[in-house]
Parts: sequence; C-alpha cells; structure tokens
Amino acid sequence: MPIVVIARGSLSGGQITAERVAKQLGVPVVGRETLVELASSFGVSGPRIAEILDTSPKFWERFQESHEVYVTYLRAAMCEVAKDAKLVYHGHYGQELLSGVSNILRVRVIAPLAYRIAAATEERHLSREDAIAYIKRTDEDRLKRGRQLFGVDWTDPGQYDLVINLDCLSEDMAADVIVNTAQFPKFQDQAELLRQVRDLTLATKVKVALLANGWLVDVAADDGTVQLTGEVHLLPSDGLDEVARVAQAVEGVKDVQTRIEIVRVPPVATPY
Repeated sequence: MPIVVIARGSLSGGQITAERVAKQLGVPVVGRETLVELASSFGVSGPRIAEILDTSPKFWERFQESHEVYVTYLRAAMCEVAKDAKLVYHGHYGQELLSGVSNILRVRVIAPLAYRIAAATEERHLSREDAIAYIKRTDEDRLKRGRQLFGVDWTDPGQYDLVINLDCLSEDMAADVIVNTAQFPKFQDQAELLRQVRDLTLATKVKVALLANGWLVDVAADDGTVQLTGEVHLLPSDGLDEVARVAQAVEGVKDVQTRIEIVRVPPVATPY
C-alpha cells in the first residue's frame, strides 16, 4: 500500500477526491486538521498552528517566533499518522512534512474558479464577490507561507507526480487515476517506504526531545544512527555531551554523531 499526499487549494475538491482514493485503497484518510490537533499535544497552541498555515507571514514573526518549531511538531504529527506507511493525506505541505520519504505519490488537485465559487457560496454562504475575494486571498496567503516555511511554491506543477484538473474529470474519475498510478512499482515498495518513514520518525522524535531543552538543531537518522548538525546555543555550564545524551535517550537511537557548532549564551545577570 502507498502513501498518497494530495495538495489542494481551498474548496478545490481535494478532500472529496482524497476520501474516495482512501476508500478504494482501504487505507486511512487524514486532513490537515488532524495534524494541527496532534501537533498541539506538544503544548503549542492549535489555533496558532492553524493560523501559521492559513495566513500570510507577518513582519513581526521573524523576531518573535521560530517557525521551525511549528514545522517540527507538524512533522511529528505527520510521522505518527504515516507510521504504517498506509495513508492518504489531503491538505498543504504533506510532501514537505514527509521530506526524505522519496517514494510517496505526490498529487495536486485543482479546479476551475467556477467550481470553487460554487463550493464557497454553498459551504461558507458567501456572495459571488466575497467568494472570489476569499479564494484569491487564501491562495495568496498559502503561497507566501509555503515559501517561508519550506522554500517551495506549492502551485508549481513540477512539485508533483500528478496534477489533476476537476474541470476535466469528476472526483470519482480523479480518484481512479490516482489509485491506478499508485499501483506503479515505485509506490508499492512497502519495505523501503517503511524504512524511510521510520528514519524520518526517529529524526523527528530526537528533534522534539532536543526542542524540549531549548536546542534547535538539524537531525537526520539512518537505521538508528542519528546525526546532529548546525548551531546549538548552550549556557557556559552546559556541554555538547548533554545534547548527545538527550538524543541518545530517545527510544530507537543506536548511535549519535555530532557535527555541531556551539554558540555560548552568557548567563543572565542576577540583580543585587
């Protein structure tokens, strides 16, 4: 069974298509809302995560927040729902959250403006003019956010294995095309898919453990060997061995390799 990730614009029929694909394949279907809920279990605000995904970046964010933290928790949530390597996901950034898992089927579902306007007027009870404004604003916000979080243009067809236009196909026909494509050998190597998902899951668990101590570093994993790279900010009393110890304590880690540059943080002065 494959992992299928379906990127969808607002009100573009991607969710309906994903549900029909999952039914044919006999695998779970998960939307972005589930990821937000799971990610919030790490103690971050679910509404704030949803806002990050849905709105255009604000100027002040670069000074007050590290978006890599939100991405890490969302990736941890994605790894949880994809742990069996049997999944259909619909929403934005699915393939980016599964970065390093190469043989997933990446799909984008698009729909003509008339389709989206009809959906907006029915589901959100908007006038035609308000529906057009909503669709335009949402697409622009998500385009800017995708570039900020992942450095990608999610509307670029080169990001996908399939781009399906619901102006040409019904949701049922689109689901048939996706299911048939998922039968190609590239997407059916379950052992390799599981290996890649497990490596990504372990790397993400280690990154979450380090974040709990305030350390934000890059983490990669290969069959239990974890490599830490980047800069880590430590107090004068802390050492690199403590960072490695936290990583080593994560279940599944066999060995830790560090290529980290330490940035010492001066202690906070105690007032007299």
